[in-house]
Amino acid sequence: MANQTRQLSELLFSAGARVELVQTNAAYRPDWVGRLPVVRALFRLLPFLWALWQASGQTGPLDYTSFEAFPMTPDQTAQALTAFPGLASFTAPFVAALSAG
Repeated sequence: MANQTRQLSELLFSAGARVELVQTNAAYRPDWVGRLPVVRALFRLLPFLWALWQASGQTGPLDYTSFEAFPMTPDQTAQALTAFPGLASFTAPFVAALSAG
């Protein structure tokens, strides 16, 4: 899949499109999160969405479609992240943007 993604990005770039690859399965930070089945999905999704938002160059909302069965609301996301106060500098801007719609 990685080779096809790279090939597609090269094809789009050669056609004049702006292409930014964003890794979907980055390593868990901190690494112990990978051992927590429920929490690890959140710790993989939030950095991915943050990277998408930064790569897009947007200053406002970023539309994102997820096929999650029970997606969390912005308030639920903010509440879940309070368990990790050390990550507040990373998560606060994301939660603010998520809450803004």
